[in-house]
Amino acid sequence: DELEEIDWSSESCREELVKILDRYQADETGAESSLHRPGIQKVLENVFVSTSTAKEAVERLQNYAGDDDPETQQWIKQRLEGFSQGCPLCQEVIVRLLEIAEWAAQKSQHQRHQRLTDALERDFAALSRLALAPDFVEGVRAALIDKDKQPRWSAKLGD
Repeated sequence: DELEEIDWSSESCREELVKILDRYQADETGAESSLHRPGIQKVLENVFVSTSTAKEAVERLQNYAGDDDPETQQWIKQRLEGFSQGCPLCQEVIVRLLEIAEWAAQKSQHQRHQRLTDALERDFAALSRLALAPDFVEGVRAALIDKDKQPRWSAKLGD
């Protein structure tokens, strides 16, 4: 609700977003996000490294043997299922966005929430453009219209 009240055209929209993020920094249940678990952090650091392509990330994820923790193995399995079903173009864009976010975090002197705001703006701009691409329409067709779950993407992973 609070996000809907922000005037996104105003100069102060960034500051308002940061204030909201500050208030919701901790999960209300106090539960730790799975992304903050050591095993999953290790996977992220070893799989989604700079200068990586989505295809390379999938190969590293398939071959990852650094953790026997069942929760981490389940997390890896879910990511691989997502890669097998998702749009290759979107996957490459997401890997690039992760790389840009990592680079920006290293170079930036801004506070963490300001970097998050910047990343959200980048992500929104990129994903807004992807929504206009033919693969978006194909994904909607395969998932919602025909429900055949057999999208015919414009490219394969690694093309």
